[in-house]
Amino acid sequence: MHIEKLKYFIDLYECRNYIETARKNFISQASISQYISSLEKEFNTKFFDRSVTPIQPTLAGKMMLKQYEETKIQIQHSINTLKPRLSIAYTSLYDLRLPLPFISYLKEIGFPINIQLKK
Repeated sequence: MHIEKLKYFIDLYECRNYIETARKNFISQASISQYISSLEKEFNTKFFDRSVTPIQPTLAGKMMLKQYEETKIQIQHSINTLKPRLSIAYTSLYDLRLPLPFISYLKEIGFPINIQLKK
């Protein structure tokens, strides 16, 4: 599965309209329709009931969104619990000046770290 298919699925779930979803993503309505059809073929199920206006998610569609949201929560939890902890003990504010460039660099490159200061 390509990640953009999931993004289009989520946007369609929220908008309930192919044209609005296409506009939101700056692509054609036909492309959105193809992506959703491809996703449905991949899972061998229908995610939307197209016989009503606005379209409505099927039970499978609701389950797909729920799984996505639970996965986001699990990933965020994993990131927060797996962050390495850096404990810095200091006696004065002057002591904190030494590790600041290193800490700034780690944050700049997006390295997740939990910093704990102890006086």
